Amino acid sequence: MIYELNHLGILVRDIEASLDFYGRLDARVVFHETIVGTPVQIAYMQLAGGLVEFIYDPESLTPLPYGADHLAFLSDDLDADYGRLLDAGCLDATPPKPAGTGIGRLGFVLTPDGARLELLQRDLDLRIPEPDDALALFLDHFAYAAASTDDAARLFAGVLGMEPVGESRFRFGADAIELTTPAPSGPRFPHLALRVASIDQAAATLESRGVAVERTPDGARLTDPDGLDILLSA
Repeated sequence: MIYELNHLGILVRDIEASLDFYGRLDARVVFHETIVGTPVQIAYMQLAGGLVEFIYDPESLTPLPYGADHLAFLSDDLDADYGRLLDAGCLDATPPKPAGTGIGRLGFVLTPDGARLELLQRDLDLRIPEPDDALALFLDHFAYAAASTDDAARLFAGVLGMEPVGESRFRFGADAIELTTPAPSGPRFPHLALRVASIDQAAATLESRGVAVERTPDGARLTDPDGLDILLSA
């Protein structure tokens, strides 16, 4: 059974720059390891209760598509859940195998509209309590630019078992996906959104920490070092 929306995975150009940027948003490192036998680093940061993963390969021989790469879900039966996704029309990308970190197993599929989803089976809880004075109240959602909202709804609710909230949001507990309209040649995962108590206060705090903030009609927007938009709303 798939039971948790665990993280958004991001391919990064410079892991130190990414750790520094998200640290200015009060995210905290909860895991940082190098895959055995490679230079590839994997880091997880907890941001307002949610998790983001950074994948850094300093010796890649080909240009990487930097930015948001995949959404990851936890499973208690990886092989069975991987098979269910294939039966639902997803494509086999990386069959279940031991994780490079040595912790648990993983597999990747491509959805019919080309998004990468990761399934993880592991006994590792990375979540930690959030401080009372954190910049954001909570991570509101990860955005998914769906080619077909009906197909995405069937996948997330019908196959993955997420709870629908209205017509465009699906969640496991506090972790949510929001369906958006894809932009031409735009990313499949265009943003993540944070809920804050006050836009003005959050923007002032971020600007005092050297983060550029753009005000929008609905709140504010900033952009991480690899092009992922982070939206603020109150």
